[in-house]
Amino acid sequence: MHDDLRWAMSTPWVAARLGMDPLQVERLRRAGDVLAVRPSGAADWLYPTWQFESDGRGVRPAVAAVLRAAREVGVGAARLHELLGRRTGLVGGKRLLDLLLEGGEAQVLAEIRGAAA
Repeated sequence: MHDDLRWAMSTPWVAARLGMDPLQVERLRRAGDVLAVRPSGAADWLYPTWQFESDGRGVRPAVAAVLRAAREVGVGAARLHELLGRRTGLVGGKRLLDLLLEGGEAQVLAEIRGAAA
């Protein structure tokens, strides 16, 4: 997994940020509505901060589409996290995550669907 987990929050932090109970956050994770990764040997799930709106009111709309596409093609959370950290293009292109955050949702969705093939 790539370094983006240094910019991640635990379940209690996400719950506080979104103004909900930690059990609600856990339900969102289990339903596939938020991305969470459990690093090897860790007890807690970590939620990358980039998936949340800057005002703390919820998940970015593009993230919901990406999570849905990953579920549809059987790409799990750990693999999706890995894919989003992958560079695109021939030489040193942007990461898929960068494309997603810059509005390149269509290209990211295509890459995710292609990863399952």
